[in-house]
Amino acid sequence: MLPLFYEFAEDVKAHPVNEFDKKWTKESIKSACELFFEYEELAIYDYSEADLLHTVWEFVYKLYKRKSIKAKLGERVGKAVSSGKKAGRSIEAIERRPRKIMGAKLDVLFKAGIYELGSCEVGKDNVEETDDKYINDGLLKLPKTLRDMLAVQVRSNSSKINGLVTVAYLMTGLNMELVIMDVPKGKYVTRVTVTEKFPFPGSMTSFSADFLSLLELAWKGREMMRKNLDMLNQRKRKAPVLVAGDEESITISP
Repeated sequence: MLPLFYEFAEDVKAHPVNEFDKKWTKESIKSACELFFEYEELAIYDYSEADLLHTVWEFVYKLYKRKSIKAKLGERVGKAVSSGKKAGRSIEAIERRPRKIMGAKLDVLFKAGIYELGSCEVGKDNVEETDDKYINDGLLKLPKTLRDMLAVQVRSNSSKINGLVTVAYLMTGLNMELVIMDVPKGKYVTRVTVTEKFPFPGSMTSFSADFLSLLELAWKGREMMRKNLDMLNQRKRKAPVLVAGDEESITISP
């Protein structure tokens, strides 16, 4: 017998283009229900990180199939992170230039055109806040990545510095949380906000309580990125400035 939620989703009609969010919700519910077709409870003991991303958490990156923001999968290196790490490199004629430094690899990179808006990191075990995996990926790697992305965005539209945010999904085993970075006031202090952990349903008994909350969390993350992209695209025109040696800067009038 098929789960009730699966049958409900199967009957929902949704236009693939005009009703994308509705179609995504329908397909996400069906895919999640299919995990319980053979077993009543979900066991992930032998799942790799890739298994988790493409089986349990696939509904997150499938939300980014619209034209504006795309999910780039497969251990991506963000350009913003690489730029941040290479900030100290100099011209070789002045002093020996160190080797090119690559940024941290991300499980998923969310990008729109030239802008990197967020990321996703997946760990295969349910870990505690004191475990190395959670500290390295959740408390160190993700905030650094989001900070570098935010710095690039601020350079693009500095007038919106207190409105811009960068967003990341952090999955550890069957739990997901949202990590958000912004500059609430002023220009120098960044703030990291982490939501509570939301569990993936371990059985069909808890499906409605757990999975619908995950869909909402994933959707809210995308909406923050979309709002961010709108701000970046509303930047004001800059006047061209020429700088030659020690001479004063010259602004070219239109």
